[in-house]
Amino acid sequence: MTRSDDGGSLAQAPAARMHTWARYVLPHRRGTYASRLWLAGFLASVLAVTAFVLPSSEARATAANPTSGGTHWSHALLQGSEEPTTTSLTVSVTPSYPGQSVTFTATVTGDSGRIPHGRVVFKDYGTVIGSGYQFSSSSKATFTTSSLTFGVHKITAMFMGGNISNFEGLIHAISSTSPPLSHRVVDTVWGGDISQPDTAPGTDPVVVGMKFRTAINGTIAGMKFYKNTQDIGTHTGSLWSRTGELLASAVFTNETAEGWQTVAFDPPVAVTANTTYIVSNHTSSGHFSRTLNYFSWARSGKWITALADGTDGGNGVYAYSDTNTFPSSTYQKTNYWVDVFFTPPNSMWDTSEEPGELNHSDAEPVALGTKFRPATDGTITGMRFYRGSRNYGRHIGSLWSSSGQLLASAVFTNETAEGWQTVAFDPPVAVTAGTTYVVSYYKEGRGGAYSKTLDYFTGQYANGPLMAPADGADGGNGLYIYGETNAFPTNTDASANYWVDVLFVPE
Repeated sequence: MTRSDDGGSLAQAPAARMHTWARYVLPHRRGTYASRLWLAGFLASVLAVTAFVLPSSEARATAANPTSGGTHWSHALLQGSEEPTTTSLTVSVTPSYPGQSVTFTATVTGDSGRIPHGRVVFKDYGTVIGSGYQFSSSSKATFTTSSLTFGVHKITAMFMGGNISNFEGLIHAISSTSPPLSHRVVDTVWGGDISQPDTAPGTDPVVVGMKFRTAINGTIAGMKFYKNTQDIGTHTGSLWSRTGELLASAVFTNETAEGWQTVAFDPPVAVTANTTYIVSNHTSSGHFSRTLNYFSWARSGKWITALADGTDGGNGVYAYSDTNTFPSSTYQKTNYWVDVFFTPPNSMWDTSEEPGELNHSDAEPVALGTKFRPATDGTITGMRFYRGSRNYGRHIGSLWSSSGQLLASAVFTNETAEGWQTVAFDPPVAVTAGTTYVVSYYKEGRGGAYSKTLDYFTGQYANGPLMAPADGADGGNGLYIYGETNAFPTNTDASANYWVDVLFVPE
């Protein structure tokens, strides 16, 4: 290597540099000059080999871009040598629950089968959410997060390019991107940890299940049941309508000896808010898990509720049968520990987020809205807005094209005094990836207040497949318009967020 530093020092070969270092750094009062000289030579040899096998950051930069100018490392990079790569992606657990730690692992392989080293970035619908570094086949790039929100996430891993070592030097490894991995963050009645249920004594084949409802439209992506060590038979999971129509069914595989067992429904099943469904598990060996007198009251997750016994007939349902069948009998409000994976629509903000100002006083009727773009085709099934305690009057939700065409509208009902209020669009509205839309709600009447956060849209905001552009990037964002009737909001002020959101189901 030859290099001229700013300080004017002469470039030195590795052996010469090491000899100089030994001369001034090694203690003069220990050992002879010959021993010091021998050590300097030895270390110089190590440095020379290291320079060949493990180039410096300069060499790695040149290897990543062989045509760039700068220092020439003929011994580190085989100029013009490039190798395509393939990147694959796996996830530690799927589906997951909000707040659960999830690890994504990328594996990058050269076409020759050799393993490159280099940086990998992880993206959710194209937005970077983290990064890692692959050092070897046993040290792959990983990214761990517990921040994924409810809904479907399309995760990709992009290898940024790097180096592959061989016996002659370094080969540039070309960048590559993994196929998308669809990961769902779901709602369930029961999370991962439960108290140990009882084991039923009988060995007859039986179907056991639970009645449930969801608070909003969404999809059932799969189900789970809690297995004890005596329940050793074949298990079939099913989803039924209230009247016994079979909506989905799947056989459990790769079971563990005990604990929650999961299976996916392919495709997921769309369900309607406030409608009763039954999820069940058929076991060929009996000995199912149970807890008596459990459904004396309802049990709920965020969006899903297991009905109290008597709400819509009994809950804790069963049917003895050699084959899978609809369960309709009940006994002592028993919980058989059968649950579903409910995937609510994607939204821009997590339900735990709150506005900076809950009640901004404003006596005039006003429409408030948010401009957004989906990253993929899909449907808008509804919308929501954050209501402060002084946001009085009737509220009308609307979806608009960017030019002001009204695409859907609905009146909010059964509102709570404060918090997120939700309404469904019937029918849902198909939307196109990369196209700008506006979602708004209209606050009727005079007096009261609305929620807002100033200077929110000074930059773009993205969550999963939804992105709200920065104020000024596509016209203004944080929209409003005053008037006696519902109208398309076009005005902006101080890049404010009025906390108006959509419910989006990606394709």
